Amino acid sequence: MFPFKFDIEYKLILAATAAVGVLYLLSRDAIKQTAIVAEKAVDVLGDAITAADPLNEENVFFDYTTRFYQAVTGSDQTPGADVYDLFNPGAP
Repeated sequence: MFPFKFDIEYKLILAATAAVGVLYLLSRDAIKQTAIVAEKAVDVLGDAITAADPLNEENVFFDYTTRFYQAVTGSDQTPGADVYDLFNPGAP
C-alpha cells in the first residue's frame, strides 16, 4: 500500500502535524487578535520604559525624588543642583 511502513512515531508525528494544521485554520482570528494585543503590549512597555528612563528629567523616579527632596529641604532646586552649588559656591 505505502512504500514505507508507518511506525508509531510516524503516526504520532502525522497526527500532531494534522492537529497543528487544524488549530491554525480554526484560530486565524485568534492569531490576529494576539497580534493586536501584542502590539498594544509593546506600546505600553515603551511608555513604561520612557517613564523610567534615567536620562529623561520627566521620568517617574526623578519627579518623585525631586518633589520629596524639595518638600523635606524647602529648596526649589533639584538635589543635583544643590550638590553642585554646595561644591561650587562661586559658580554662577
